[in-house]
Amino acid sequence: MSDQRKTKAELLKELQAARDRIAELEGAGDSACQADKAAEAQARYRLVWDTAADMITWHDASDGYALVAANPAVMATLGYSEEELRGANALDFIHPEDLAPLLARRADDVGEDHVAVQLRLRKKDGTYAWVEVVTRPGPTEGSGGSILCITRDITERKRTEDALRLYEMAVEASGLCGGD
Repeated sequence: MSDQRKTKAELLKELQAARDRIAELEGAGDSACQADKAAEAQARYRLVWDTAADMITWHDASDGYALVAANPAVMATLGYSEEELRGANALDFIHPEDLAPLLARRADDVGEDHVAVQLRLRKKDGTYAWVEVVTRPGPTEGSGGSILCITRDITERKRTEDALRLYEMAVEASGLCGGD
């Protein structure tokens, strides 16, 4: 054998090194593709977060339902700044008459994948907005996990329902609907 000829073992070693390099390059391509997909998903998530008409909030369940994050709809609907809300206990914004039933309901719904309730939230100007809140457990971080809330302002719907109820009572009381 001359010096120019490689042994079978040397050729196999070079072949394995070439295969390893190809796998490395393909992996880098996959990583770049995965990074692109992750960035695209993040951009879609951000678009929903920033433009949703409904209020979206994350709360730390282990820290008295402290607000971790709120989308712009929260500030627009309730009138608070992001700084005023960050870390605030969500229960502090709930109308006192709605708090006890909410806490009782939460205790009954432990283990449920989501909970839907109607309650009143205090706005910065001191008035209350009727809202419908759907909560679901978020990723577990720490001992108590997190809670995702999607909240819709239903104040106008409640006013309309109240007006309709009053109208129906007035019609019934007047005897105009052909009753007894």
